[in-house]
Amino acid sequence: MKVLLIDDNPDDRVMVKMELNEVLRAVEYVEVIDENEFALALDRGDFDLVITDFQIKWASGLDILRRVKERYPEKPVLMFTGTGNEEVAVEAMKSGLDDYILKSPKHFKRLPAAVKTVLQKSALAIKAREAERKYKDLFERLPVCVYRSTVDGDIIEMNPSGLKIFGCINLNDIKQYNFKSLYVHPEDRKRLLNALIQKGFVTDFKTEMKRIDGKAFFAEIHATLKRDIEGNPQYIDGILDDITGLIETEKEKTELYNILSTLFEHLPEGVFFVDSNCKLLQINPLAEEYLQYLEGIRAGQTITTIQGRPLEDYIISPPNILWHEVSKKTDTDNRIFELGGRKVVLGDKIVGIVFLIRDVTEERKAEEKLQSQEKLAAVGQLAAGIAHDFNNILTGIIGYAEMLMAEEGLPYYVKKRIDIILQSGLRAANMVKQILDFSRKSVSEEAVFDLTSFLKEFIRFAKRVIPENIRIDFSSELEQCKVKADPAKIQQVFTNLVVNAKDAMPDGGNIHITLRREHIETSPFAEMPPGNWIVIEFTDKGSGIPSDILSHIFEPFFTTKPVGHGTGLGLSQVYGIIRQHGGFIDVRSKVGYGTTFTIFLPITEEDITIIRKKHLSCPQGRGEVILIVEDNEEVRSFLVTFLTELQYRTISVSNGLEALDVYQQKRSEISLILTDLVMPEMSGMEFCKKIRELHRDAKIIAISGYPLMSEDQKYMLECFDRIVNKPFEIKDMAVVISELLHNR
Repeated sequence: MKVLLIDDNPDDRVMVKMELNEVLRAVEYVEVIDENEFALALDRGDFDLVITDFQIKWASGLDILRRVKERYPEKPVLMFTGTGNEEVAVEAMKSGLDDYILKSPKHFKRLPAAVKTVLQKSALAIKAREAERKYKDLFERLPVCVYRSTVDGDIIEMNPSGLKIFGCINLNDIKQYNFKSLYVHPEDRKRLLNALIQKGFVTDFKTEMKRIDGKAFFAEIHATLKRDIEGNPQYIDGILDDITGLIETEKEKTELYNILSTLFEHLPEGVFFVDSNCKLLQINPLAEEYLQYLEGIRAGQTITTIQGRPLEDYIISPPNILWHEVSKKTDTDNRIFELGGRKVVLGDKIVGIVFLIRDVTEERKAEEKLQSQEKLAAVGQLAAGIAHDFNNILTGIIGYAEMLMAEEGLPYYVKKRIDIILQSGLRAANMVKQILDFSRKSVSEEAVFDLTSFLKEFIRFAKRVIPENIRIDFSSELEQCKVKADPAKIQQVFTNLVVNAKDAMPDGGNIHITLRREHIETSPFAEMPPGNWIVIEFTDKGSGIPSDILSHIFEPFFTTKPVGHGTGLGLSQVYGIIRQHGGFIDVRSKVGYGTTFTIFLPITEEDITIIRKKHLSCPQGRGEVILIVEDNEEVRSFLVTFLTELQYRTISVSNGLEALDVYQQKRSEISLILTDLVMPEMSGMEFCKKIRELHRDAKIIAISGYPLMSEDQKYMLECFDRIVNKPFEIKDMAVVISELLHNR
């Protein structure tokens, strides 16, 4: 405790401290002997009690009292004086003095008790003022209406929140009204009053009231009836809250519940809830269908297992959620479901488990289809990688065989053997082409043609080569259906599908082909965009394809036919050709019922292409010099021999760097350059660009064992004059060279 001791007599100050120290502990004194010290102490305010003399040289005790109480009204002031003047004492008490003591040994003994008393009174006064402040602050700040009224309804008091609820600015505004007039239904006021008289209090009384502007609102009232000492009703204290928002929220909650209930019923996934006793309490229609299929269970029944496993086994835990898979196979179908559950906890008690169940049968089929496509793409990439080496080998075999076949004077049996070599080489080249078709890397000669008339012509051709017990039907409402594709490859697709259908019906049957345009919103393939597509279907009534084989049918070299009855490349070629044309192919089959292949091809609005016939003659050269750039020795040797026989002169080198040196030395002699695309040290493309820098108008033909897509060819034709793929027919190469050199 800190005491501000104001007295200019040091003996009196010592006496005060002696008296207080005998009774009080830990007292700190701040002694003030002049005006400056008093002003500083007053500014600091860090004291609990002021003890001042009445007569001081530099001020009066009353002046000190007033100055302390002006700044710190709650801090007690005790005055001691030697005058004993009652008038002074009365005036001081009026100014807020808490107590005074006469300066005499007899009265000084009362000083400690007086100090304790004033300190206690001060503490109580502070608490009372704090309580009053808190109550007033609470009354002012409560967000609900707090009011007092007479039993007859006259309003005595109301807080700001209440005034705001009733639309008033101040208390006088609301006092002009009686509570009776503020009830929308006056009988509600009577019911409230009767309840108060009977019980003395009312809680949660809901009614409809009016603001002073007449606008209605919903109110909730809690009130107490106060009585006088004789027990007569005196006034009503109440709390009133505007619950219009709550009522509207309740309506919204009801509407929301109805919406959620509807959503629950129409969720695209199955949801069900079992309690702690495994009773099926809540279930939406889809879940009921799935559980009926899996277990024959309906709402209200008890379920402890699903497909032989306890329900607890299907609980999933975030964050790494792994759904559980269940399946059931019947005579008619095989359905797969994903199932997961979470425990429902209220407080510290588990009240049940909520489950989500999804039918993922179609998703699994789509995933298998996607995995199959990815596997096919990987195999196709491998096939394209080895095509270059195969084509280099076949270029020499086929080329030399064709040249030998043209030789005159060879014995018949020799030519027969050469023809066998040639035909074997061509079959090998065709097999490479089939592999490249599958890998979507083969070269296409696209044209815009009418698929309707093309299919009709194909069917007339197919009917002549299939057994008579196989019938082919065609239906389409399209008079014309334009498609941009390679006609030869599309015919190969149709032929392979018809042959497969024929093989599936050894005892005869029907092949039905349909053609239509269709707008597809939900694509059967992840990569297939929605929109307009040409749809071609080949349907047979054959033996069908088992489900374990169906996912493999597009894989190269996969076949179920006996040895010697197929290479296993037919359907893989179909798959590759369709994908190369930006299309998709799907298959549906059921053992004993037949198979349907569905082809989707992009629609085109381009004009139909006029296809020109190829040259059949083998034009000769006129002694022009051709620079051959080829890293494969066998192919390079063949080209030299072949071109020499066509009356051309040749210079052959094995790489681009060497070819650049030769060209710079003999530029004036060289009429044409024939270069491979893939070579060590310098690629054919880089070599071509270097030549163009030296001679912009040089004639250059690229040859490649790697298949080039149409977009690659367009890019390369910006540099090369022509591009020829290995293996090539010597007539085709002769025509290309002659066209460039002789402008044919």
